[in-house]
Amino acid sequence: RRTVRAIAVACMLTSATTAVGLASLVVSKTVMLRHFGLTSGLGVMVSYVVIITFVPAVLTWVTPPKREEVRRERTSMFTKVSNGLVARLLRWRWAVLVATDLFTVGAGYVASGITVDHALLDQFDETDPVYTTTLLIEEKLAGVRPLEVVLVSTEEDHFMDPEMVQTIQKIRNWAALRPEIIRTSSYGDMLRESYVLLSGDPSVRSENFKSAKQVKGLVTMMSQRDPSPLNDWLTQDGKKARVQFKLRDVGAQATMRFLDALEQEIESELGDDETVSVSFTGEAYTASRGQAAVVNDLLGSLLVAVVVIFLLLAFFFRSVRLGLLSIPPNLIPLVATMAYMVWREIPLNVSTVIIFSISLGLAVNGTIHVLARFREEMHTGIGREAALVRAARGTGRAIVISCVTLMAGFSVLLLSSFVPVRNFGELIAITIGGCLVATLLVLPPLLSVAGGDGGVRDSSD
Repeated sequence: RRTVRAIAVACMLTSATTAVGLASLVVSKTVMLRHFGLTSGLGVMVSYVVIITFVPAVLTWVTPPKREEVRRERTSMFTKVSNGLVARLLRWRWAVLVATDLFTVGAGYVASGITVDHALLDQFDETDPVYTTTLLIEEKLAGVRPLEVVLVSTEEDHFMDPEMVQTIQKIRNWAALRPEIIRTSSYGDMLRESYVLLSGDPSVRSENFKSAKQVKGLVTMMSQRDPSPLNDWLTQDGKKARVQFKLRDVGAQATMRFLDALEQEIESELGDDETVSVSFTGEAYTASRGQAAVVNDLLGSLLVAVVVIFLLLAFFFRSVRLGLLSIPPNLIPLVATMAYMVWREIPLNVSTVIIFSISLGLAVNGTIHVLARFREEMHTGIGREAALVRAARGTGRAIVISCVTLMAGFSVLLLSSFVPVRNFGELIAITIGGCLVATLLVLPPLLSVAGGDGGVRDSSD
């Protein structure tokens, strides 16, 4: 009963913060992520109820440790090392905090160079059949990333005007010279090829159409087939036309730069023609534009998780001070992980940004146990430094085992053949390891300097 009373609140708080880290994904606009976050968050809270209900009952069947075993654990090598480490950290607390500040600034500077990008081939090893097949498709079959440009006019037969046909061909020819482009297609290509077949003279392929009547005649002729080859490229009333570009797998950032340049080229060629509106679609457009939106969406969920976890800690500990002090040991590792991603050349995308909310919810558990034990020791009336030493001695072993277990569990993902899964396991293990180091090395000096009375006075008011 004493054990349950001592750990029930802390365990509930750790489960709640983990659930918050996962459930923060519900603010995402991606349905899959919302379902994942909500289901995982509920699962964590259910597991807490199961553990706090059944584990104490099972432990009644277990022989409690003898006093000699408890005494041996209190004088074990781990206890001696942790006591000595905390004593040294408290003695050099200002040096530790200054070093932490310098490390955070340096890591933040490196992390500022992180790139937000995503490419299809980044998800596979170069030896993977999918990787080699995609390269083969790009080389032989014009690739797998289409970009569609749809032009709509308010005037009938507008895209049958020879000048408009020539304008679209200029845009197509400009794009064909870009390194991102594999192939371009437009209705003008079909009209020219048809004219070559009719005339029997290949040289007319490079000539401009002379009149709208000539273009309409070719369109009418091609429309005799069922279905017409022009159905997907030009409407019969000449008010809507489509141009297709096949892109290489150059990544989201390079694709967006091409899109910006293409928009400028289209505006330049159309000039003052206000009758034409332009829109973009296709996998290359939606995936590249959506990438940045989803990443920003998930970064917003991280902010939600930080705020909610702070409010939970401040409420349960009844101390805004302790709530604020819980933030640095868990945010610094996130900055360090971003710096690690820059060093490893891992871009920030949907599969990597998700780790921050999850890692925060998992890794804050160690901070909660230290704060709860520190507050409990302060209730006994001992000094702040003595309370910190006792808190470290009482929680250090459990925190290390918990974090190492999590790191080992996620490290299993490194065996995956799917690159995003490997990156997920690697980065979340690095983040949890960073949170372990920050909890053991940064939190004690931080509480020594700014911990006050541990929230004891606040709770008694």
